[in-house]
Amino acid sequence: MGLTVKDAVLQALEQARGERLSGGRLAAQLGVSRAAVHKAIGALRSGGLAIDGVPGEGYRPEIETLMHQTIKKVGSDIEGLKMNTAIAQLMTLVNALYDNGGATKAEFETLVQLLNPFAPHMTEELWEKLGHTHAQQLAYYPWPSYDEAKCVEATVEIAVQVNGKVKARLTVPADITAEDAIAAAKAEPAVAAALEGKTLVKEIYVKGRLVNLAAKG
Repeated sequence: MGLTVKDAVLQALEQARGERLSGGRLAAQLGVSRAAVHKAIGALRSGGLAIDGVPGEGYRPEIETLMHQTIKKVGSDIEGLKMNTAIAQLMTLVNALYDNGGATKAEFETLVQLLNPFAPHMTEELWEKLGHTHAQQLAYYPWPSYDEAKCVEATVEIAVQVNGKVKARLTVPADITAEDAIAAAKAEPAVAAALEGKTLVKEIYVKGRLVNLAAKG
């Protein structure tokens, strides 16, 4: 049976919890709370996926944005001593891997690297199981890099309100213009029905969030 993300990360987080309880190690020094680790462990126990379940070497398009966002956030949170939010972001990534059927080798390796500050011994073992030699210790391996441009979502979900009531939700390009967003909103059947027979008096697009239409009559 292949090594699973669930089992590997669960063991790593258990180690982080143990180091928090015993004190003296990095996880304890940086203030990882037991509550945050327990929450992460609970989420992990809800499912599992095989490390070798997805072919390919790089990040898949459907997971690439979240990978770059996670690298950025975990690195920033560690520098800011915000360990609980770093763990929460890692759990968001793990859940996304569940939802996308597994992890490529590159995705799993990045996950292990990001977990290393919390559970150094366990992640070193996992690093070797991933094919790295003892001379390529994870502790001395470069921190994964991210591309700022790839941290931005390509699409966003926006709500469409008519007279303050949500009538529809749309997935649109993140860089959509106000004109196009409003046009797409008006084309929605539920929105068109709500506007039928009324005079449109105001139309507002709040970028990345909503289209607000006001009508009377």
